[in-house]
Amino acid sequence: MKYIELKNLNSFFPLIVLISFTMTSMVFANTDKAKFAPKILCMTEIPTTSIMAIPNLDETLSIKVFHHNGVNFLPLHFGVITPNDLTLLQQHADLLKSLGEYFEVGVKTDRCLLLDPLNFYCPGSLGDKNISGAIVNVWSVSSGEMLERNFAGEFVSTLFQLNMTINGKSLFMTMKYEKSLCTSEFSEFSFQ
Repeated sequence: MKYIELKNLNSFFPLIVLISFTMTSMVFANTDKAKFAPKILCMTEIPTTSIMAIPNLDETLSIKVFHHNGVNFLPLHFGVITPNDLTLLQQHADLLKSLGEYFEVGVKTDRCLLLDPLNFYCPGSLGDKNISGAIVNVWSVSSGEMLERNFAGEFVSTLFQLNMTINGKSLFMTMKYEKSLCTSEFSEFSFQ
């Protein structure tokens, strides 16, 4: 039996992104749910990072991100981390930190797919945006539920993910919230 040795996972990153994007599209493409722009606010009890997505009249979705305790506490990764990932994670940390404690980005809403108010997928870049000297291009935003079951019971979380490039490097920013900390019932307000 032959094995493929993966010395540099970075070369497979575009393939992983494509597979993730394709699988997400396939899941949402099979729904008969209405297509419209989501409205969501997720905030942690002990403030770390809050994310707000607000539909605009021009068929765009504004995504506001605020790291309450500063950029050294921003969400960097969701999932398994190996020693091989540390260099790449540091690069991603530096890129995300360059955006600052508060930033606002957006996507188009003409292709948003919603299962319900807190479960959606919106592909559609608005193009490059300069944020504090970094060139940012958000190509999709999504939110979904995650069910965890163990001996203590069942726990439902909401995962919010921004898929983007910063200075030409592709990365994800994923934040996990307890389901009760996300709502689609809120009045728009400013983080600042």
